[in-house]
Amino acid sequence: MTASSTAAGLTEVAEASQQTQLVVSDSFQRVDLAENVPDEAMSLLDSALDMEMSDLIGPGSVVANLRVTSKKHALRELAKRAAELTTQPKRAIFKVLIERERLGTTGVGNGIAIPHGKLPDLDRLYALFARLETPIDFDAIDQQPVDLICVMLAPETAGADHLKALARVSRLLRDRTVCEKLRGADGAEAIHALLTESAASHAA
Repeated sequence: MTASSTAAGLTEVAEASQQTQLVVSDSFQRVDLAENVPDEAMSLLDSALDMEMSDLIGPGSVVANLRVTSKKHALRELAKRAAELTTQPKRAIFKVLIERERLGTTGVGNGIAIPHGKLPDLDRLYALFARLETPIDFDAIDQQPVDLICVMLAPETAGADHLKALARVSRLLRDRTVCEKLRGADGAEAIHALLTESAASHAA
């Protein structure tokens, strides 16, 4: 590979990162499912910022049929479960998720929500995936009820790591086929397998 081709490749990666940052940056009021970001841009970002979905979502980070009746109820239940994973206070997790929602909904359409936030005492990135037993109103951008929620928590010092994690999850969940499989999966173990295997396929 020549120096010029390497430089061109790095330029493409940088542009892809900038495009994706417009979609998932915390400075914006919502996380978009990246409909306006080309697959090529997402692929470049995935290659440049490699992260396995299994590093984010472990087998114990999946809830198969969460029973909640409202957005606030869902965030409270997910904060409680996230507290068990992260050893952080559930009130602190709930607070950061609610504060993020006040900036703008993380219900990004097609039945998907990606609530996220940063906490000072986290040691790494965490994600918790929940399939709801019954879809709920989440103030989503398309006004449709939400039944698939992926909560993402990052250390306050996380910069690019937070960005690339949001990019990976966003890219995976904008795939309608993957989402339909998640909705029909038989239990938490099957959902976890779908998340990790589908993410690996998308990154290939």
